[in-house]
Amino acid sequence: MAISYSIPTAVSANQSTIPTNRLLKFRDQTNPNLLSSEPQYGGELIWGTSNPPSIINPILTHMSVSTSLVQLIFNGLVKKNPQGEIIPSLAESWDISDDHLTYTFYLRKNVRFHDGVELTAEDVKFTYELIVNDKVDSIYRSSLISVSHFDVLDKYTIRIVLKKDVQNFIHQLVRFIVPKHLLENEDVQNTKFNYQPIGSGPFKFQNWDKITNEIELVANKDYFEGRPYLDSILIKQYPNKNALWSALMRNEVDLVLFLSKKDYNILKDDPSYNVYRIPLEFNCAIIYNTQDAILNDFEVRKAIAHSIDRKKLISDVSIEGLESVGPLHPDALKGDHLLNLFEYNPHKAKVILMHRGWRDDNKDGILEKEGRDLEIKLLVYEQNEDFKKIVQVLHQRFADVGIKLSVLLYNDNLQLTDEFLQKHKPQAWIRFLSSRLSNKYVNLGYWYSQSSEFGRLWKYENKKFDEIYESGLIEKDVDERYKLYEEMHDIIYKDQPASFLFVPVSYHAVSEKFRNVDALFKHNMAVYTLSEWYLE
Repeated sequence: MAISYSIPTAVSANQSTIPTNRLLKFRDQTNPNLLSSEPQYGGELIWGTSNPPSIINPILTHMSVSTSLVQLIFNGLVKKNPQGEIIPSLAESWDISDDHLTYTFYLRKNVRFHDGVELTAEDVKFTYELIVNDKVDSIYRSSLISVSHFDVLDKYTIRIVLKKDVQNFIHQLVRFIVPKHLLENEDVQNTKFNYQPIGSGPFKFQNWDKITNEIELVANKDYFEGRPYLDSILIKQYPNKNALWSALMRNEVDLVLFLSKKDYNILKDDPSYNVYRIPLEFNCAIIYNTQDAILNDFEVRKAIAHSIDRKKLISDVSIEGLESVGPLHPDALKGDHLLNLFEYNPHKAKVILMHRGWRDDNKDGILEKEGRDLEIKLLVYEQNEDFKKIVQVLHQRFADVGIKLSVLLYNDNLQLTDEFLQKHKPQAWIRFLSSRLSNKYVNLGYWYSQSSEFGRLWKYENKKFDEIYESGLIEKDVDERYKLYEEMHDIIYKDQPASFLFVPVSYHAVSEKFRNVDALFKHNMAVYTLSEWYLE
């Protein structure tokens, strides 16, 4: 018998998976035990950021504040609630066949894009086929690699047929739907839609000032879940975090995400702000090009691992976080789990490099081999101050063992083209990777050789990993699948295609004048919940 899912017509006090914005209790954030006054419509939220926005297109967007704006402007078939559970969105119900190969979704009727055109199953099929189209080069393509085909059964029904059973496939469908009538004849990489997006979500795109990078969204008064309480959201971009902090202190902005620990400590006792501390679900890691002439040598990657004192790095950079030893979140692993396999040991690092033929013949502190310095060119996002601090610390640790660390700054991921890579030849990249085991499901697809996930500047290939990854996709037993995750974790950690550093804690602040804000500040940062915010 097929499994069916639908939206209940009633909700009890302890149910948390109903996607409606009219069944919530509104509580005063300074005193959760006191019910606040009835929410009123009106007002504006000013959201400050130091990162410049990128294009706003769910097929392509993968960075900056634009990833958050996608959640406000668009909808998917399903979405994650603040607890990370899958709940209905555009689809009001769905069926899953007994063999878990066929998913049939039944769409809400009379949902309209912001230009008034109704959203139908044709738009869903069009969106997913764009994602899997090789020529489009969507970073989300690998998430749908198991799909055989998409069928429109009628105006409000779409069927997705898989090639093989994939556990938790429903998680891969948290993808946002774009309008076919606006994009079917467009080059999705170069369309004005990317800067003037039209979706079906709770907020409409209004304006993008290309000089100041201010973006204005206005409430969708015809939104199918009920119009947002706020009239508008204004995104204001500042040149750096110091300028953003000053704007927050002047009450020029209401919301700032990803504060520094120092700024959080200043604000946590200030009654003018509600502040939040959230352990992130991401690893900070240095990813290597394992095809590079230097880094394709496992022994060199092993020596680098022994050169990094992770605990001291966390302390020196003043970042609160957990020491990381692989792609999975430390909380998801049992016991110490390989913790000391690549312990900090600069002496061992020097011996390893010496045995691989690296010598300091020039007596300049940098090892050489066959006339080439042992130099690692590292990509660093210029707007991330924490990354810069991390690199300063690593620069000294690497120098201690004879490795030269050079920095290549970039301002936008769109810069990282094939031409850029050929010209500058970076060998490594510091960035965040998903790490948490959530609801017995984790995405380790970044390391799968067929992955198209964001950040795959260089292809990593490990036949054993691929075999286990593919087994994990079809393994039904939760405990057995967990064992496969740990096996994959061990393979990646032992092979060191990346140096995993730490899992950070994030800090956020919002003006105390806004209510019903807590839902945003959970692990998965459900930005669409801003539609529930209101002014006192």
